[in-house]
Amino acid sequence: MVELVRGANAPLPDGAFEIVLGWPTAAGTLDASAFLVGENGRVRDDGDMVFYNQPAGEDDCVQLRDSIDGLARFAVSLPAIPADVARVIFCLTIDGSHRSMAAFNGLDLIVAAGTGIACRFQPDLSDASEVALMVAELYRRQGSWKIRAIAQGFRGGLAALATSLGINVEGEEPPAPAPSPPAAPVQPEVAPEPSPPTSPPPPPAPPPPPPPEEPEELEDFEPPPRPLVRSPGARLLAPGEPVRIVATSGQLGFTLDWRWWTGGLDGRVRPITLALGAAYRDRDGGVGAVQLPDNRGRLDGSPWLMAAPGTARVKDTGQDRLLLALDQAAQFDRIDIYAFIARGSATWTGCEAWISLAEPGAKPLEYRIESPADGHAAIALLRLGRTAEGLLVERLDHAATNQAALDAALDWGLAWRSLAVR
Repeated sequence: MVELVRGANAPLPDGAFEIVLGWPTAAGTLDASAFLVGENGRVRDDGDMVFYNQPAGEDDCVQLRDSIDGLARFAVSLPAIPADVARVIFCLTIDGSHRSMAAFNGLDLIVAAGTGIACRFQPDLSDASEVALMVAELYRRQGSWKIRAIAQGFRGGLAALATSLGINVEGEEPPAPAPSPPAAPVQPEVAPEPSPPTSPPPPPAPPPPPPPEEPEELEDFEPPPRPLVRSPGARLLAPGEPVRIVATSGQLGFTLDWRWWTGGLDGRVRPITLALGAAYRDRDGGVGAVQLPDNRGRLDGSPWLMAAPGTARVKDTGQDRLLLALDQAAQFDRIDIYAFIARGSATWTGCEAWISLAEPGAKPLEYRIESPADGHAAIALLRLGRTAEGLLVERLDHAATNQAALDAALDWGLAWRSLAVR
C-alpha cells in the first residue's frame, strides 16, 4: 500500500475500484462530491457533478454508492470515463456553519481494489480554516491513470468550489455594477439682478400630523403539532410502556415509512433511503442480524426473520419492511429492530419517519421517530423480549453513529466490517 502526502501521486489499479472517504463524526456531517473536468479544468456541463442529488456521472463512470455519517464511497470505472474527461476531483464540504475542516482532522481517503487497499491519503487538517476541500484527483498521464493528493481548501464553501470548476451554482447573484461617476456640475448663467419683488405673506403652518397608531399585538403563532401516529386506527406505542404480543401464529410485520423535503442547515433537498434491520439473540445464546443487502433472512427456516422491501415508492417517500414468523418466536431471547441511513443524505434532518408493528388480529402499534442529531445515522427503535408474561415489545429510542455503535451500546455481540454484518 502506498501512503500519499500532499502533492504526491501514485498509479491506479486498472479497471474498477472504489474511492472511500472516512472522517470523524463528532464534529458533524460532510457532503461528498466528485467533478469530471476536461483539460481546461472545467466541467463540460452540470451533469459532470456527482453528489447526493445526482449520484452518477456519464455511463456510471463515477457513482456515489454510500453517503452516510463518517463515510462516503464512490465506485469508479476507468474504462467508462469519457475520453474528453481529463481529471476526476473528489471533494468534501461541511454541511452547516460555525465549523471548519480543522474539526474533521483525521480525514482518510483510500483506494480500494478487490480485497486490498492500493493507496491511502490522510491530510493534516489541524490548522485548516476552510469549509470545502478538494481532497484528491484522478488524472490521465501518458495513457494511464494516476491519483494525486491535493487537500486544497475553499473558504467560500461548495458554491466557491463548484464555481471554480465551471458549475453554474443556482442562487448566485451577479455582482452589482460599479456606480457611474457623478456628472460635472453645470454652471448657471449669470443674469442681471432683478429688482426685489414685494414679499408675499408666509403661508399658514400645516396642521400637526396625527399621532402614530399603536401596532396591533399579534398572538404568538404555533404550528400544528406533527402527528404521533399517522395510520387510521393505529395505537400509539409510548415510551416506557411495553405492549404484549398476543398472537402466536402468522407474521409480525414491522414497517418503516419515511418522507423527506429539505435537510441540513442550508435547506437543500436531500433524497434519503432508510432501511430496517433486526439484531437477535436466540435461546441458545447465538446471535445474528438481518438487514438488506447483506442478509435478507428467511421465514421458512432459521432465522425466521426476513427483510422485505416496502411497496410505497412515490415521490419523496420510501418504505422498508421486516417480517417475523410468530410460530417460531419462542426460538428468540430478544430481537432489536433498528433503522439506518442506507443511501442519500448523510443526516436525518429534513426527514420524517414512522415505525409501525402489525400483529394479526390487532390494531397496529405505531409512533413517529424523532430525528437524531447530526452524527447519528442509526437508531434502535424496538425490542421484542421473551418474559414470563409472553412476548413483549417496547421502545428503545437509542441513536448512534452507525450499527456497530448500536451493537456496542446494546450488547448485540456481532462482528461488523464497515456497515455490513457478518
